[in-house]
Amino acid sequence: DVVGFIKDSSFVVLAKTPDDFPDSRIEDILMGPDNRIWIAKCNGVMSCTPGKDKFRFIPGLEGVCARVLFKDQGNIFIGTYGNGYFIWKNGKLMKPPLDRNKFLSHAHSFLIDKNNYLWMSTNKGLFRVPYQKVLSYIQDTTNTLQYEYFGDDDGILNTEFNGGCTPSVV
Repeated sequence: DVVGFIKDSSFVVLAKTPDDFPDSRIEDILMGPDNRIWIAKCNGVMSCTPGKDKFRFIPGLEGVCARVLFKDQGNIFIGTYGNGYFIWKNGKLMKPPLDRNKFLSHAHSFLIDKNNYLWMSTNKGLFRVPYQKVLSYIQDTTNTLQYEYFGDDDGILNTEFNGGCTPSVV
């Protein structure tokens, strides 16, 4: 098996998958800020340098059911089904705290709006946080994140925002 793309009606191979490539469908794929191909699967997150090495698990993300990858300003946000969300920057993996109800344990998508808020969808509603606060957290994980929750009381009739597609927001 290989990972690649179609260009001018031809398939271009970027990377071969190893023989022991975990048998799980690819949930999301992107080219990371580290120029590596990142793959989210329901048994972990893997990456490789195109044409140079094989896919390997990102340390700390082995076995997580990763549903979505989102890249911004050199950061990769990883949304999981049951393990919260993670942020990767320059080889460092961070796991931000969940909300008090742990609804963010199932993070399906990420979006930065024109007002510089980071929005995250879950099985139980929407969350937003000022993106500058997230960037501050990335620089110093002792900084706190205050999430604003939107659910039933805010007029959302169905708070289950399922992921599993790309793009996961419109």
